[in-house]
Amino acid sequence: MLGAGLVLLGAQWEALRRRVMRALPRFPGKDRLPPYDIQSQESAA
Repeated sequence: MLGAGLVLLGAQWEALRRRVMRALPRFPGKDRLPPYDIQSQESAA
């Protein structure tokens, strides 16, 4: 059960991290954390 949870977390990690980073307010150094510079990527898409 634990293994399945870790596999699922690993498979969905990028999407989960992207949502978390978008939800967080701006803070010093946020633009240096992946996904890099979310605002410019959103406007380019």
